[in-house]
Amino acid sequence: MKNILLFFAVLIIITSCTSVKVYNGQIASLHTIEDLHTDVDKLYKQLQKHHPKLYQYTSKKVLDFKFDSLKQSITKPINSRAFYKKLAPVVAHVKQGHVSLGSATKRFTKKERKQLKKRKFEFYDLDFEYINNKLWVKNTRGKDSTIVGSEVVKIEDDLASDLAELYKTRFASDGYNTTLHNRFVSKGFTSFYYKDKGFVDSLKVTFKNQDSTFIKTFKRISKDDRKGDTLNDSIKIKKTKKKPKLKKLTKT
Repeated sequence: MKNILLFFAVLIIITSCTSVKVYNGQIASLHTIEDLHTDVDKLYKQLQKHHPKLYQYTSKKVLDFKFDSLKQSITKPINSRAFYKKLAPVVAHVKQGHVSLGSATKRFTKKERKQLKKRKFEFYDLDFEYINNKLWVKNTRGKDSTIVGSEVVKIEDDLASDLAELYKTRFASDGYNTTLHNRFVSKGFTSFYYKDKGFVDSLKVTFKNQDSTFIKTFKRISKDDRKGDTLNDSIKIKKTKKKPKLKKLTKT
């Protein structure tokens, strides 16, 4: 009986690992133009069938044109992430906040998830504010508080302002309201970046504080790391040694 249970346990693990591998292979592979066009048509038909007021803010003529233009823009095979980047701005033209599009992201095996839970990505500790076409560090839950109030100039080779403006096209507010966009892209910037770039282990970010510009690399670190606080990438706070006891002087 024990051998049978062990066999089924091993079988489940193998099946799980295989399904994760197959799924990751599917979203990373290039989809044919015909399949992508079919998916665009299916999505639009689903919206037409299930959305009660699909043309409340954008006319049928305009949405028909947007979806048709999307199909014409797909002239070569692309993967799931590239397809999401093309599709999300078109869906956003529905201009209703409850309509959103998710991105196909990499899945992990049980063993990989267990290891990931032991680590955290320092970049995700940052809270942002997007004001006047500039991305600012509003707060951090990490150890380095010196970057709070700094402007994010670049993330890797991309201008932070370009990324924020791009991400604003991938979701919708209700109607013609535009006040939500800056607030929503600020709150969800790290999530948008993950959907855009995928899983990464490190990020090189360029900051600007007054007249000085500096670069900080964010990494995945152990949650159990208690060796000392980090001010920046090269400076660490060292534990102070105990002061030696002074010899008591005699009256002489």
